[in-house]
Amino acid sequence: MKSIDEFTSQFGKSTKLSYQSMLKNYFKIINKQPKTYFNGKRTQTEQEQIQYEKDITKFYNAIKNHPPNSVFQYLGCVRVYLQDNYVDLPNVFWKQFRKRKKGSRTLVQDIVPSKNQFKQLLSHGSALERALILTLLSSGMRIGEVCQIKENDIDFDFKPTKIEIRGEYTKTGNRRTTFVTDECTTALKEWLKEKQTWLERSTKKLNFKKYTKSTDDDRVFPMDTHTARAKWNRLLENAKDEFIQKDTSGSKPRYKIHPHVTRKYFRTWMAKDLGRDMTEYFLGHEEGLDNIYRRYGDDSNKRILGDEFLKGVHNVTVFEVEQDLSYVNKEIEELRKETDEKDKQMKEMKDMMNEMKAEILELRLEKLEKANGIKK
Repeated sequence: MKSIDEFTSQFGKSTKLSYQSMLKNYFKIINKQPKTYFNGKRTQTEQEQIQYEKDITKFYNAIKNHPPNSVFQYLGCVRVYLQDNYVDLPNVFWKQFRKRKKGSRTLVQDIVPSKNQFKQLLSHGSALERALILTLLSSGMRIGEVCQIKENDIDFDFKPTKIEIRGEYTKTGNRRTTFVTDECTTALKEWLKEKQTWLERSTKKLNFKKYTKSTDDDRVFPMDTHTARAKWNRLLENAKDEFIQKDTSGSKPRYKIHPHVTRKYFRTWMAKDLGRDMTEYFLGHEEGLDNIYRRYGDDSNKRILGDEFLKGVHNVTVFEVEQDLSYVNKEIEELRKETDEKDKQMKEMKDMMNEMKAEILELRLEKLEKANGIKK
């Protein structure tokens, strides 16, 4: 029998935590213990199968008022867990739940702030919070990805600033490259100056026996997603007004403005200049990744990706800071010098070829005169 920990160990960090929560909720609702839930055999009796179906139906009835996608994720997680423990119920049983649940969109009504609203929100933030939100806004990354990137994943020397998102950080397991604005670059550099002091202060505050924080954490934002979300919510509370609106249609009230709206903001505005495929690539969606890989072979040509990002960078620049384009002028000057040098080399080669032609012609004439007995 596979325990919950054994089953979830095959997934990434964020998925692992989600699945652990879902399965613990499942066993809590059906009031049974994971250790004694399976018979340890590869087959089940008809009575055992009926009992599994009753448990799942009970679980569904307890969560059926959740958003449709959440219900499907819960059932999908339980189904795969059961299959990994050799309990494979018929498809017709699972299909009935999909038929009962109407719609696929979330029930919670989100608010995607305007650029001016993001300015207002950021005005209440610390160096850490400003860097975190600007990174979310300008890169298209998920909050779970941002909380895992390390300092050596960022290349400040590349223009625009480049961030390598490793496969182990992502929801899909696929690596990708993204970029951030100049204002985000400045915010990141300012935050990294304070990071060590913040880590040392945070370490002293934490006195939990089961949780310790290291001062050697090499992540850019050394915190888990729950802490990052808590910081986001505190910013909303400081900003007040429309920022603290909550949606009560779900099982728990939650803010209508939450970290995921930064991805919606990125998708909406970057697509205006980048097109769908490139925008989906930066967001880490499978379709966008596949299409860009087919077009360019892979994402090894960072310059192409960087140039594409620059086409829409003004759309995700919050404070309208003029982009530093000095590197463009530098590249143009270098290209001009390279072109002049090549022109010079071409002229020298042309002159050399003309000299060789003249020498060959002279040799041929001498040979012809000698053959005809002509003396100079």
